[in-house]
Amino acid sequence: MLRLFLFLVSLTALMAATIAGCGGSSDEEGTAALQPDAEVAIRSADADADLPGDPPIDPAAESDSAAAMATDGAAIATLAVGQAGDTEPPSITPPPNVKTGASNRTPDLGEPQVEDNADPNPTISNDAPAKFPRGVTEVTWTATDAAGNTATAVQLVELDTRVPPPGGRPH
Repeated sequence: MLRLFLFLVSLTALMAATIAGCGGSSDEEGTAALQPDAEVAIRSADADADLPGDPPIDPAAESDSAAAMATDGAAIATLAVGQAGDTEPPSITPPPNVKTGASNRTPDLGEPQVEDNADPNPTISNDAPAKFPRGVTEVTWTATDAAGNTATAVQLVELDTRVPPPGGRPH
């Protein structure tokens, strides 16, 4: 696994240098750069021999490095699922329905319960009006994850016209 990683890093560096057309020299500080016609040694993933000047590979260190890369790779894969391969919408449960008197035209709606398989913080929105009319209004809650998958749930908000406003009489 470590050898594959080293191969990929070397290949990436070669490609970046080729695209950028780096010049090749060594300055006073010892920083080296590639010449366009410079020879570059690339180690294949199944190479058993070390390149000249390579330190010997310690099998225990290689095992530890492979375990660390596997852990990092799992984290990267989880992140990638949240952005690219995630096709599963979040789950959303609306807050409880609200029933209030006619004088309370801006009731507290609560918050829905939202979970997603890849995005720990899906975006939550609703279509509630600034002030509710009398009667029953459906409020649609929408959860959207990082991959753009959406789910909706409906909450009912009722302004009961039979409940008298404070200090008033029933309608």
